[in-house]
Amino acid sequence: MEHHADLIVLGAGQSGLATAALAPRHGFARTLVLEAADQAGGSWPRYYDSLTLFSPARYSSLPGLRFPGDGDRYPTRDEVVDYLRAYARRLDADIRTSTTVTSVLPRDGAWVVRAEDGSEFTARAVVAATGAFRSPYIPDVPGRAEFAGQSLHATAALAPRHGFARTLVLEAADQAGGSWPRYYDSLTLFSPARYSSLPGLRFPGDGDRYPTRDEVVDYLRAYARRLDADIRTSTTVTSVLPRDGAWVVRAEDGSEFTARAVVAATGAFRSPYIPDVPGRAEFAGQSLHAADYRCPEPFSGRRVVVVGGGNSAVQIAAELGAVAGTTLASRRPIGWMQQRPLGRDIHWWLMRSGFDIAPLSRRLEKAPVSVLDDGRYRTALEAHGVQRREMFARLTPDGVVWADGSKEPVDAIIWATGYRLAFPYLDGIGALDADGRPRHRGGVATVPGLGFVGIEFQRSFSSNTLRGVGRDAAHVLSRLSRSR
Repeated sequence: MEHHADLIVLGAGQSGLATAALAPRHGFARTLVLEAADQAGGSWPRYYDSLTLFSPARYSSLPGLRFPGDGDRYPTRDEVVDYLRAYARRLDADIRTSTTVTSVLPRDGAWVVRAEDGSEFTARAVVAATGAFRSPYIPDVPGRAEFAGQSLHATAALAPRHGFARTLVLEAADQAGGSWPRYYDSLTLFSPARYSSLPGLRFPGDGDRYPTRDEVVDYLRAYARRLDADIRTSTTVTSVLPRDGAWVVRAEDGSEFTARAVVAATGAFRSPYIPDVPGRAEFAGQSLHAADYRCPEPFSGRRVVVVGGGNSAVQIAAELGAVAGTTLASRRPIGWMQQRPLGRDIHWWLMRSGFDIAPLSRRLEKAPVSVLDDGRYRTALEAHGVQRREMFARLTPDGVVWADGSKEPVDAIIWATGYRLAFPYLDGIGALDADGRPRHRGGVATVPGLGFVGIEFQRSFSSNTLRGVGRDAAHVLSRLSRSR
């Protein structure tokens, strides 16, 4: 069956709807709009959940209908879809949805438009308004490869905004979540939930609570499920090498991936660091890094020394003290910091003062470690008789020799001595210095097409945190997209 119109508009997205709205002003009495989807709205309903407009609502209206609500806000994807569909309902046009056009051909001074279902339409003019977002472009060197947990999630979420149409995520573990599933059972975030969100998804529940390890893992995995990205788990990367102006990423199982840009987001917690203390090889007791510690029960009734002066060392010593004879060994006294000065969490003050995002990375790297505490950890250490002592001078087969020369038998040493950056898969390409540390400026590598996200103090105080990785990811992606 053939249908006649003055103007046929192909596509009921923002371009097609605006064209149909203005058509009567230009002498087209009857306009027919053909849309492949089952409702008007163009590509907008298929965009990722957290997308927001880059322009405020006051600058985001089609002809004749103001975008509703606060004009200074940045509308969400769903708000744009609702607006476009409301706009479509107001049009004096025949809108045919579920109609996929297969050809547009000239005939007898007019146009014949044929659809997949056999329908045929004629008009004296046709406007193709299917836009630029119907056919994602993937070059011969497709996508972008990246690795790991919270840094990965933030980077993958923001990639489409910076022109990376296809993102490939490679993760060594069998599920998304980075290092979080392997942390000790009682770990809680040092920042409240309201300051612990990745871009586009609020951390659920009471915003003033301090989420547990398992809550963070659940949040990260929920976030991963929302991503418009190809996530390959159980894929350990062994090398990243340049080839013909692109990158070749090889995995342990022999798989090979190519990409025009690579972001190394394996973070700072993949390589536990244990200092080379004299006698360490001779110690016959249990020696483990905090990365391998889970809970206090296996140490019940034993004599334990926890080495370190940071948050993890204090938290582990505080809970061990309830079941084991525990000493906290560190090179300097514990630097306590109030969790809630003047009744507000320290992160509120960091955000309000601007310190959280200030470009102070070089100074922060040299600052002594502070331990955030609302009083519970200091109280627990005192209640369980956990003493802090100057770091021991050496280990013996059955214990330690303290700085004052006294000896003490010890059953276990737990090293809460932090982590070292490790990017073995980037060896040999000029991206690392002699100590294996990345050569970068704000996460942008000195090697073109390569970036880093998730490095401690990468750009600011909050760089390697849930609240901060999004800012760093956006910065790195922006620079990578410009260099293509």
